[in-house]
Amino acid sequence: MTAMSLTSPRPSSETLLRRALEALRSREYDEAESLFAEVLGAEPEHPLALHYGGLCAFHRGKRDESLRRLRRSLVLAPREAPFWANAGMVLENLGLTEEACDVLLHAAELDPRNGEVQARLGALLFSRGYHRLASTALEKALETQPENPRLAELLARTLNECGRREEAREVLDRALARHPQDPSLWMVGGDLALAQGNQERARSAFEEAARLAPASEMPKLGLVTILTEEGRFEEAAAQLRGLIAQRPNTFGAWSSLFTIVRPRSEDDPDLAAARALLARHPGLDKQPEAEPFFYALGQASEHAGLYQEAFRHYGTANRLACAKSANYSAGLFAQQARSTLLATDEAFRRRHTPEPFTPPSFTPLYIVGMPRSGTSLMEQMLAAHPLVAAGGEMSAFTDLLYGHFELTNRLELPQALARADKAGIRALRAKTYGLLERTAAGRPFVTDKMPGNYLYLGLLRTLAPHLRILHMRRDARDTCLSCYTTAFRYGHEFSYDLTALGQHYRAYQHVVAYWREHLPPSLFLDVDYEELVSRPEPTLKRILDFLGLPWDPRLLEFHRLERPVRTASVYQVRQPLNRRSVERWRRFAPWLGPLEEALGLRYPLPPPFTLPPETRP
Repeated sequence: MTAMSLTSPRPSSETLLRRALEALRSREYDEAESLFAEVLGAEPEHPLALHYGGLCAFHRGKRDESLRRLRRSLVLAPREAPFWANAGMVLENLGLTEEACDVLLHAAELDPRNGEVQARLGALLFSRGYHRLASTALEKALETQPENPRLAELLARTLNECGRREEAREVLDRALARHPQDPSLWMVGGDLALAQGNQERARSAFEEAARLAPASEMPKLGLVTILTEEGRFEEAAAQLRGLIAQRPNTFGAWSSLFTIVRPRSEDDPDLAAARALLARHPGLDKQPEAEPFFYALGQASEHAGLYQEAFRHYGTANRLACAKSANYSAGLFAQQARSTLLATDEAFRRRHTPEPFTPPSFTPLYIVGMPRSGTSLMEQMLAAHPLVAAGGEMSAFTDLLYGHFELTNRLELPQALARADKAGIRALRAKTYGLLERTAAGRPFVTDKMPGNYLYLGLLRTLAPHLRILHMRRDARDTCLSCYTTAFRYGHEFSYDLTALGQHYRAYQHVVAYWREHLPPSLFLDVDYEELVSRPEPTLKRILDFLGLPWDPRLLEFHRLERPVRTASVYQVRQPLNRRSVERWRRFAPWLGPLEEALGLRYPLPPPFTLPPETRP
């Protein structure tokens, strides 16, 4: 008998893999990793070993190895729906939410009746602001789990964001009929009522939620939101202070408080209480849920004149926000902007603009620009005019666009426009007019102040040749700083980093310069924020002349307007006009170097993208 025959036979790959999977299920990650490594040593392209070895690496905190193995397993086994579902879960947990959306969308296509995948996909799409796609996924998830109140809750919120408010109410009412004692559903009812401008119904819903969940702070914050939107700031602040006294760790309460309260010194009791909370919890800057608290503390410190401290808190808030969604690429945005401009060039507009054109009884007025450039102020002023209906940020148009062209992401829009025929554009025009007509309610102008519509001006001009465009301009550093220091509800990932923010701003400038050059002056008007707040009456008269509307002195009393406001500027637009935000950037000048370099203020930079000659006039 030879020595070779005395050696135990080496276990097969199948045996090793089975043991590895058992160890993974038992959470014995060290042993599982060793076994997966042994399998892959013999068969480097083994799909199962790569995939579950990638999951094991994820559980052991080995991010790069996990992603490499999981992505490779998808290439080797492209029809394995569970592989795509698992990979989507890992990508989401690692903060790669854009890729996670794409992967989970593919998992849902492979296995459309997998309710868990549809639910996870819907929640992720909702958090990213892709409401139409989210509604489709959540509707499928709810079909498989009709008794799940959390799915109904999220679907109702999503449908509301899509502008499908009656459907949202129906979903919610069915869920409440099954679960009348569920406080979260009543909370959604309050939010839906607020979105529909029904303050009393919202108040009743929040009060019922508070009765059912007396220990929860959410219904109380809902009631405070009503007070804030109605401009009853002193009452709202008193309620928030009471809530904070009971529960200092209620981060949403701090955020709401410092949105409407302005500490004037570091001795201010509200600011002192917030700083004391931070001192008691030194690890707070590592907790993702504390993001709104740090935005709020930054605001409060800034108002107290503690600029270095304020900037540090803003930086912490943005770092926490970025960790949850680190997906923004300035280069990709510039590519998207260029493709969208080319897709809606003069030839597209000439091909799809109706001749002759019979306009409806109202004119769409698009107020565009960067976020925080004064679009909310502009709309609030115009809303005081009896001939103007204010639509707010009409995200329903974006959802309409996605639904009409069946888009999964915005990068697909240029190709969809290139394929569109005249009948398709006519149908989109009819849907857009229907959306605007409901808001116009018989008035000759209706506003949409979604700032990012500047990307779609060529398409909007094609859909509504008689539209008017007000472009809000503001100092680049002031605009970008305001984005950096604002806690947005979702999206705006470009604002989490000063360099990315500056690059995004330059791409925006390039887009608007294109439309300024290519649209008739009778349709496009630049409005400087600094001029509006310094010389409001002549500036507003110039705007009304552009619109063909008579002067109305009520525009100067816009802050007295009893109209719910649901943007980050809710406090500012309730105040008399002032210049406090002009040259705000100077307070933080020592720390704005990365922003100034990205903006090209320190040395010349090439344009973020170029266009071929044939697209120029």
